[in-house]
Amino acid sequence: ARGEGLERAVRFAQEELSLFCEANPSYNRMLEDALMVLTIDPRDAPVAGEGAERDKTDKSRLLFSPMRRMELFLLVNSAMLRHLGLDPQTGWEKMEVLTSWLQQEFG
Repeated sequence: ARGEGLERAVRFAQEELSLFCEANPSYNRMLEDALMVLTIDPRDAPVAGEGAERDKTDKSRLLFSPMRRMELFLLVNSAMLRHLGLDPQTGWEKMEVLTSWLQQEFG
């Protein structure tokens, strides 16, 4: 099942998102990073190397951090919801806004 979803995601990126990147080349690296994070199992993420290789693996480990993965998942989810004409704000984000407002209003 995961493999099929992965295949569909890569095919979508190649067919649809590549056109966007052709029009906006500065987004290529961002799209590559997002696809890498969304398609690679974090248990298979690169481990720390040495020297110049360490800089590369440190960036990769940052990309695979749980916080970064969640951030990317929320961004992708939001983009998909907007594309479908739905409210892009997740229930979790709405709760954060409400909690912040309640704290400001009632301390």
